[in-house]
Amino acid sequence: MEKALKKKILRAAFIVTFLIPFITSHAYGQAIKGNVAEAVKDAQAAGIAPVLLTRLLTLGYENQVEPAAIVRFIQTLTEVRREEIPV
Repeated sequence: MEKALKKKILRAAFIVTFLIPFITSHAYGQAIKGNVAEAVKDAQAAGIAPVLLTRLLTLGYENQVEPAAIVRFIQTLTEVRREEIPV
């Protein structure tokens, strides 16, 4: 079951990567928050599952991804969720 969840997360990440250019200019106009905790709180408020956020943060930590990149990715997911774009 964990393998299936990991596969879904990777698929979602892949799809979101291609959706980035199509997200409204509102998302591009926002300043990037420098705090991962703030981005996570915003994502949870938008309805993104805490399990998904925990896995993303874990993968980012394990692969030594820069915090700014993690923040941008979480903000993108949050914006996709708010715009109700199916992933």
